[in-house]
Amino acid sequence: VTVTGIYYAGSSSGGNEISRNFVHSLYLDSLSASAELNGMHFESGGTFTAQNNMVRVGLDASGASTASAAAVRGLDDDDNGASQARNFIHNSVYVGGTATSGATNTFAYSSSSQNNSRDIRNNIFVNARSNSGGTGKHYAMTNGSVTAPPPGMISDNNILYATGSGGVLGLFNGADYSTLAAWQAATGLDASS
Repeated sequence: VTVTGIYYAGSSSGGNEISRNFVHSLYLDSLSASAELNGMHFESGGTFTAQNNMVRVGLDASGASTASAAAVRGLDDDDNGASQARNFIHNSVYVGGTATSGATNTFAYSSSSQNNSRDIRNNIFVNARSNSGGTGKHYAMTNGSVTAPPPGMISDNNILYATGSGGVLGLFNGADYSTLAAWQAATGLDASS
């Protein structure tokens, strides 16, 4: 089961823009660890700028927790294919709720890209999801690169925050980083975040 607020798989040419959206209160009733709840999902290929979007996932319209064992992602940049330019500017993402079972990780911003051009600036990435029976980790930010700094990536002036049981600031090259200083040293990014 996959629930996604906005799905984008657009053109690799032109000035494509996804902006001023408010994605919230998505509901997923599944105990499956393979289920997904995505605020905004950006598929492989396509050049775009995602800016001034507000995303809140992991909570339903009443503020109750949802997606108890699912993968929960605010912005999911699933691009490890073509080298398309992607910009994430001035977005606010909040991941909330409780993981009551399973070991699935959650992310405010997630990218699978290892070498594609990305500009990630002036965003707020907060993951306040907490474990209460679940054992997953809840990250503010991750990217799939194995090289520091990641080729073609700019990331700066962001607010990265992870709190609650299982909260971790960032995941890079398979390792967890709990502090901003450790994240900066490992990635070579976010010097002014």
